[in-house]
Order: sequence, then structure tokens, then C-alpha cells
Amino acid sequence: MKILLISGGEIVFSVWLIFAISFIGLLLYRGKRALEIFPDIKTMEVLFREKSVSGTSLKNRLTKLTSVNNALDIIVTKNELWIKSPILLAGFLNWFGLLHKVSINNIYIG
Repeated sequence: MKILLISGGEIVFSVWLIFAISFIGLLLYRGKRALEIFPDIKTMEVLFREKSVSGTSLKNRLTKLTSVNNALDIIVTKNELWIKSPILLAGFLNWFGLLHKVSINNIYIG
């Protein structure tokens, strides 16, 4: 008969590991849901693409305090402008108003 002894450090590590896996799972879930507005880029004719773009939103006071550095992906297709991000950041960036899909006809160039 073996007796399994668990030290305090192993319990802390186990709890931390469960939390980390749950947090990454939540980021993936929210990011996937946020990026559902964008079709598969392979099916689109891309005219311009710039990765690692920085940005901020001026939507309200909270979003004015936040910004993202080198994580946005700007894509221009024949009919639309997309501002998107990697899946792990997409859920948060959507909440801060940094994910957009805009028709080219709605962009005013003055």
C-alpha cells in the first residue's frame, strides 16, 4: 500500500496550472468569437496588408487610456478595410473597440 504525499508547492503549482490553462482557453474562446466577423483571408483579394501595427481607440474614457503596440493587422480588400489581431488578443481588443470591418464606401477621404 502506497501513501501519496502532496506538498504545499505541488498544490500551488497544480492550482496555478489549472488557472493558466483555463485562462488561455478563455482567451481562445473569446478571440475566436470576436474574429467571426472576418471571412477567411485566403478567399479574399488582398490589396494591402500591414502587420504589427499599433493603435488606440477614442471611443470613451476607458478606451482612451488603453493602446496596443505592434499587435494589429491592417488589411485592405477590394470592398473592405479590416483591423484585426491575433486570436489570443482579439477578445480583449474587441472589448476596447480595436477590431473593425468597414466598407470602403463608408470611409471618407477628404
